[in-house]
Amino acid sequence: MPLLIVNGGFEEAGQGLLRDTRTGLLWTQSDNGSEVNWYQARDFCQSKGMRLPSIDELAAIYNRAGAGTTFCGGYTCQVSPLFRLTGTTPWSGTLQGPTGAFYFFLNDGNRGSPHLDLALSHTRALCVGREEHGAVEAERQSEVAAEAALLQEAAAERALSGFESVSDDLLRDTRTGLLWTRSDNDSWVDWHQANAFCEAKGMRLPSIDELAAIYNRPGAGSTRCAQFNCRVSPLFRLTGVRYWSGTLEGSADALDFHLEFGESGTMPLSNNNNRALCVSRT
Repeated sequence: MPLLIVNGGFEEAGQGLLRDTRTGLLWTQSDNGSEVNWYQARDFCQSKGMRLPSIDELAAIYNRAGAGTTFCGGYTCQVSPLFRLTGTTPWSGTLQGPTGAFYFFLNDGNRGSPHLDLALSHTRALCVGREEHGAVEAERQSEVAAEAALLQEAAAERALSGFESVSDDLLRDTRTGLLWTRSDNDSWVDWHQANAFCEAKGMRLPSIDELAAIYNRPGAGSTRCAQFNCRVSPLFRLTGVRYWSGTLEGSADALDFHLEFGESGTMPLSNNNNRALCVSRT
């Protein structure tokens, strides 16, 4: 089989770079060598006069017909054997909303979109550019402008709702310091089941006052909750409108809160028409 096919259409271009003969892109032959968050990955590439690849560009180098593979930190990555990788998952320059970005698993072809601040054991930076310096600079400036707009949007969103993303699963209330699950449990449960759901996460049900405090904050907007609109930060991902609190009323009842209308009520612990959101201090 021709060497160019085995190498996945890549050839060495010198100075630690590979040339993709199919697209004309230059890639760094090696990643940055350690776990990084998105900002660190971006800065690494910019220091080389290059940029992070788009998610489509990363997908396009994965598992090319006839190409070999390369070792990548305990795994086998389905990319040209000319690459020298220490991790499976390079960041892309493709942002996902104001607080996330896509990355691509070069060992199995999956992709994800974690928070920009997360540096995971497998996340790395691979960089791309074109041989014409002017084209690289134009691409970089366009990327910087788009990124700045999204980060500005994120800052405005945090200022309005008081919430920021900590991970794909957690939000932080910047006004109280509480961590909240971004998503609910996705089904109707009684109070005991809701309580067990939160305890399994090392968290607890919020008090009725804590639930009321996230409702209808000035300028915060709303989020879809099933076919309704709940008046909480749009960073939440909700599937219902009524949520259990940890505030008990006697031995058989607890208070719940309606995030669409702002109403609270007393429900038997055995009632299974509510959902669970969880909170913790750390």
